[in-house]
Amino acid sequence: MAQTLETKLVPWVRTMQIILAGLCAGPIVFAGILLAIGSQKPENPAPLAGQQVEADGDGLIEKIALGVGVLAIFSQGVVGRVVTDAAAKAAVGENQPGESAEALAGAYQTGLIVASAINEGGAFFNLVAYMITQSPWNMAMAALLVCSNAAKFPTVAKVANWAEAKARQLSEEAALKPM
Repeated sequence: MAQTLETKLVPWVRTMQIILAGLCAGPIVFAGILLAIGSQKPENPAPLAGQQVEADGDGLIEKIALGVGVLAIFSQGVVGRVVTDAAAKAAVGENQPGESAEALAGAYQTGLIVASAINEGGAFFNLVAYMITQSPWNMAMAALLVCSNAAKFPTVAKVANWAEAKARQLSEEAALKPM
């Protein structure tokens, strides 16, 4: 009995979902801890939630973290796509034409992890900046980066459609190359 592409992709997609949930959960849990404990600067007692803490250099940390967050939002798409494309070309080259769509699930997973890790790093940096400065802008940037990751949540249909389209694109590119 032949399995459909979607049936073959279920374990891949389940793994991607678990990994992405973990990449989203880490910053969410850390943000919850930060909101619960407030600032723990030695020279200042823990402020009330939302209270601004002024100290030398804190504004710079806030701005750098926000800049890293913006950079993460833009670079994750580009870097994720570059990694996915490279992995997809390698996966298709190693398989028979009929098997390439299934083999592309690994390429999709690799690109998803790399792009999501960039967002997670930016989110954690902004959460550390929030811990230091109590700036709501850093908390908002971290939330935006986590939401960007959550928007990538894979489904079997989404991965199957991407894999079929990518396999078709790569086979067309291969057919156009001169021998």
